[in-house]
Amino acid sequence: MRWRFLDRASGFELWKKVDGKKAISLEEYCLLERFGRRGDFPEILILECCVELVRWLVTKSSNSEQTCILAQVDGFRVLGTAGAGDVLEMSAAVLNADRELLQTRCTVQLNGKRLAEGILIFLLLPLSDYDDHEMVENTWKELYGSS
Repeated sequence: MRWRFLDRASGFELWKKVDGKKAISLEEYCLLERFGRRGDFPEILILECCVELVRWLVTKSSNSEQTCILAQVDGFRVLGTAGAGDVLEMSAAVLNADRELLQTRCTVQLNGKRLAEGILIFLLLPLSDYDDHEMVENTWKELYGSS
């Protein structure tokens, strides 16, 4: 089983920008309760939603030849909480790119208000070393509705 932190991709522009949505499930909402915390969606998973969004930007922009891993987090802030049934609206815009690194500004909104934001820097890698091409293409069709 694979966790998915992106339910729908939209607004895709090659090597420039991608938007997406993540609906928080009851299971994800309850993760912190086991540790005596309120049942909010964990802050680290909000960051992971942004990472997955950028990973799709790289994968589709490179015609499924590249992927990326998070190399650096620069001032990423979570400004509030989200819970079961909430829908996170995410955006990732490329600030700077070269052959090895991609710098992005990621923002997350909830009900039209800023929930999280920050700069994320990614190391670009060959996709074939880390994932199955056919599975990647099929998942993108589910997320974006086309190839």
